[in-house]
Amino acid sequence: MCHAGGMLTDCSINESAEPVSGRRRRADQRREQFLNAALELYAEHGCTGMTVRLLAERLGVAHGLVYHYFPSKQALLHAVVEHFSFLPELRRLLAVSGEVPAAQVLSQVVVRFDALLTRRGDLMFLLMQPASAVPEAAVARYNLATEGMGLLTAYLAARVAAGELRPHNLETTARLIMGPVVMAHVMGHSCAGWLDDLVPQILGSLWAETE
Repeated sequence: MCHAGGMLTDCSINESAEPVSGRRRRADQRREQFLNAALELYAEHGCTGMTVRLLAERLGVAHGLVYHYFPSKQALLHAVVEHFSFLPELRRLLAVSGEVPAAQVLSQVVVRFDALLTRRGDLMFLLMQPASAVPEAAVARYNLATEGMGLLTAYLAARVAAGELRPHNLETTARLIMGPVVMAHVMGHSCAGWLDDLVPQILGSLWAETE
């Protein structure tokens, strides 16, 4: 293991003899370890209390190895948010054939979003840090919401262009789909009993007229 500065150099030399795919796999595994440990520490200490020193100590590595993967604490926080957020799954869920009905796709989106927020209370804790105390968390939260809304509005626009949905305010619909799920988790309420009806009710008046 590369625990010291000199050993990190030795490790780099040894890795150079490996196939590129092997080095990439090892780097991805190491990065995953950092992200998992960082999220645990954010949940334990908050954004202000979590430090690169704590992360290095948690994994038993030198500080320099952390900075090899993440150039700053802010970059680490954004990487944690991106990795554990709903964005990767949202991209996958929306990258489907246009033949799949929008109601089915969007219902799956809210169900999976609720499941992630239920499973990742530690991520919710991180994202809900006050902007006045932890501005970098507020920036990460804003970037996350902006990209998520962008993906949803692009999907809705494609369904309008395909004639499945009628023209409407796309951003409003996107916010109506995701907003109630977020608020339920912020308030500590369960989505059971109403989540299955959310998308059908929102889309009820948006179906394009057919002859």
